[in-house]
Amino acid sequence: MLKELIDEDDFCRKLRTSKEEDSKTGFYRLFYVLLDDPSLQVLESLLSNYTLQDVVNGLKHLIKFKFDRLTKEVYANILLVVRMMLDYEENIDTLIINLLRHHLVEEVYSMYKDKPKYFNNHPNCLSFLAFFCAQSSTRRDAFEANLSTRDFLFMTIKEMMSGSHFEDQKKKKIKKESIHGSSEYPIFPFTSYFSSKKLLPALFMPTSLNILSSQLSVDLEMNIMFILEHDQNFDFHLELLFKNHIRNLDDACRVLRFVVNIPYPQNIGRLVNSLLDKYPSSYIAVIYDMLFWNQKERLNGNLVEYLKGNSNKIAEKITSLQEEWKPLKLAMESIKKRQECTVESITKMIHGLNFQKYFGLVKEMEKWGTPIVPKEMYDRIILESSEWDGYAQVYLWKIIGFQKIYLGLDVDTPKRIESLEGIEGFEIIKSLSNIKKRT
Repeated sequence: MLKELIDEDDFCRKLRTSKEEDSKTGFYRLFYVLLDDPSLQVLESLLSNYTLQDVVNGLKHLIKFKFDRLTKEVYANILLVVRMMLDYEENIDTLIINLLRHHLVEEVYSMYKDKPKYFNNHPNCLSFLAFFCAQSSTRRDAFEANLSTRDFLFMTIKEMMSGSHFEDQKKKKIKKESIHGSSEYPIFPFTSYFSSKKLLPALFMPTSLNILSSQLSVDLEMNIMFILEHDQNFDFHLELLFKNHIRNLDDACRVLRFVVNIPYPQNIGRLVNSLLDKYPSSYIAVIYDMLFWNQKERLNGNLVEYLKGNSNKIAEKITSLQEEWKPLKLAMESIKKRQECTVESITKMIHGLNFQKYFGLVKEMEKWGTPIVPKEMYDRIILESSEWDGYAQVYLWKIIGFQKIYLGLDVDTPKRIESLEGIEGFEIIKSLSNIKKRT
């Protein structure tokens, strides 16, 4: 599957070894068969036994991190599988976007011509395609002719780049950087500046990982993954990273935001500290991640592990923000309130669980100490859960049980429990009442 075995990671190893096992079933075995000889029959078998997200995650991993390392046959087969998946009308935008990041504009444009329905129903994906086509000499005119007003992202970018103010803005930025280039820290007041630009909500909103990734070149991302996965010759590879890819503060900020959002704890401290040594102001890129890591995607636990270390450089930088700290936190608190999970979102999440997702959430809770169901929601959720399907009730009570074991969260006697699943769940919780929180 891979050209060289040295590029093999844990996911690729599981795929390779699956063909050596006797079993002809199982996710990795079916996934390997799909990549070896793509067919609708195998794809449907995968999707009937596993979630779409499982399949998308597997393909995304290979496209993002291993695409240039794959054999020509597997490379071509992945493109074929993505094309087949467009017929399912499910969201696979992340696969399309990551293919475009490899500059496979012709291949994705061909998918667009063959299956326009998917792209027309997914404007985010269409916008990315339009953006990349605009940079393609062979596809620019053909695609622009078909643009409609709904392609807002591309039109906004196009107007910004071609507008009369663009060159003036560039000159002002260059002048400002030349004046303040020697300053170790960015100019403040922080809050008032971003508020005046109406950028505060955007600055502190969690950014989806595919958007973070799209800011990096494929080569840079692959080199980052390599340096995080390998201890050997770290300083040598780091020097190459700075020499060939990370050449200014903007590059450092993009890399820092990307690094703290991926699940590779090995070497993260060394890489982040090296970034901050060379570009001290880049710590500003992760202010949101630092303050509200537990409100974001679970992968941000990676940043928390780094911050717990004895020699993290980000914590040292925070002292420079003391004057602005209070207004900054107040502004972010107001944003946080609009982002907090609700009973409805928790209910929807539990109904979408399978065992694999449920167990993954429990292990993440154990690792980071963040509850899946907030304690303050217990009364209402338990009351409403009697109307749920039985399987969802079982997942709820198992989660509550593990929150008692791992976090020490007790359950008050419910006002009313009408279902057998609820009665059984509460009996189990009562039997755990003498168990102390694990440490």
